[in-house]
Amino acid sequence: MENLEFIKNVSIFAELEEKEIIKLVEIIQEVDFKQGEAIFKQGDTGDALYVIKKGTVEIVKNGMSVCNLEPGAFFGEMALVESKPRNADITANEDISLLKISKKDFNFFIRSNPTILLKIVSFMTERARVLARTDSKSDGDNSDAEEKKEANIITFFSAKGGVGKSLIISNMASLMAEMLHEQGKKILLWDMDFEFGCVDILLNIKHSATIYEFVESNLEDWNFEDLEPFLYNSDTMDNLSVFISPDSPEKSEVVNMQHVRNLLFCFKQHFDYIFIDLPSSFLDTTITALDNSDHIIFTLTKEIPTIRNSIRCLKLMKSLRYQDGTVKLLINDFGSTLNIETEKIEQKLENKVIATMADEKELVIKAVTKGTLVHKIDSSSSMVRTMKNIILKVSTDEDKEIIKASGQVQDEGSGFMDKLKNMFS
Repeated sequence: MENLEFIKNVSIFAELEEKEIIKLVEIIQEVDFKQGEAIFKQGDTGDALYVIKKGTVEIVKNGMSVCNLEPGAFFGEMALVESKPRNADITANEDISLLKISKKDFNFFIRSNPTILLKIVSFMTERARVLARTDSKSDGDNSDAEEKKEANIITFFSAKGGVGKSLIISNMASLMAEMLHEQGKKILLWDMDFEFGCVDILLNIKHSATIYEFVESNLEDWNFEDLEPFLYNSDTMDNLSVFISPDSPEKSEVVNMQHVRNLLFCFKQHFDYIFIDLPSSFLDTTITALDNSDHIIFTLTKEIPTIRNSIRCLKLMKSLRYQDGTVKLLINDFGSTLNIETEKIEQKLENKVIATMADEKELVIKAVTKGTLVHKIDSSSSMVRTMKNIILKVSTDEDKEIIKASGQVQDEGSGFMDKLKNMFS
C-alpha cells in the first residue's frame, strides 16, 4: 500500500473515495524505464494507463516535441476505455518509475467496482471538454465565432446496438428536408459510427468519399467548399447532404476528437439542422458531439437487456451533466416481445418518453429491401406521423410555426386507422 497516498493526489482519481483507491492500488504495477527508453510509440495499441512516480517524460507527436510531464502526471488514460492506437511517442528523459494500470486488469477490476468506472469516465470527459476549448483558442477560434452557431444539432444515441436508431434518424433527416424544402432549410445527416455505420446502406448511397478520405487528404486551412466533395448530396432532395462513415472499421482510427470538433464548427455555419447518428460507446468523438447537441434522442426498445443497459448509460450521462432537458427518450416498439408500460420505463430511467415508434414490421422490411425510406412508401403510416411529431419537438420556434401552418403534423394516435388499431389491440 506504499502508493496509496501518492495515488490520492493524482487528478484522474480525485473523485474516488479512499476505500475505492485502496482497491485500485491492488492492481497497480510499478515499472521502471531507463533514460531514452520508449514507454510506447505513436501507433502502438493502447493497453495501459501510466502515472509518473519519479522522473519526467517527453511527449512527441508526429515528430514534434509537445511537452514534458512531471511526477503526478498521467498519460495513456484512453486505453482504459478503448483499444485505439497511441497518438504520440512517450520517452523517458531520465531513469524513471511509473505506476501502471493495464486495460486487462482494469476491465476485470470494474466488474465488481462499476462506480469507479463512472467517476473516471466523468473526469476524462471533463478533461476532453477542457482540451477542446484550449484547442479552439490555439486554432484561432474566438468566442464571437462560437456565438454565430446557427445549426440545430440532433444526435441519436443508445446504450445498445440494434435498437433501430440508424433507420429512424435516416428517415427523420430526409423527412425534415422534405418538410422544410420550400423554406430552403439545409439538412445534414452525419453518420458518426465510424466503425460500423450503416446510413449509406439504408439510404442506398454509393459514394466513395467519406470522412476517412477527408482526413487523409490532409488539407490545410480548409473551408466548407473544400469539404463539399466529401458530402453526398441527394439527387431528389437538394437541401439534404449526407456525410457517411468509412467503408471499413480499421479506417475509423484516423478520426479523432479534433477532427470532429473542427467539422462541427464548420457545419454549424452552413446547415440549419444537423442529424448525427452516434455509436453506442463513450468515445472522445462521441462526447464531442454530445457536448454540442441541442437534443439527444436516447433510443431504446422494450427488451430487458436494453432497458438495463439504458439505466446504466443514463446514470453515466447524468454524471456528465446531460440530463438538463437535452436528453429525450424514444421507444422503438419494432420487434418488442415484452408489453412493458411506458410509465414503468419512465420511472426506471427517470426520464420522460417523448414518443413511441409503432411496430410496423412489414413496412420497415419493405423499405430496407427496396433501399428506400419508410416515408417514401407510406407517408401516412403511424411511424411517419411519429417522426413528424419528433421533428416538431426538435425544430426551432420559427420552423415549428411553419410546420404547423402547413398541416403536415397530426397529433400522434389521432388518425382513424390508429383508433381502429387501438380498438382491436
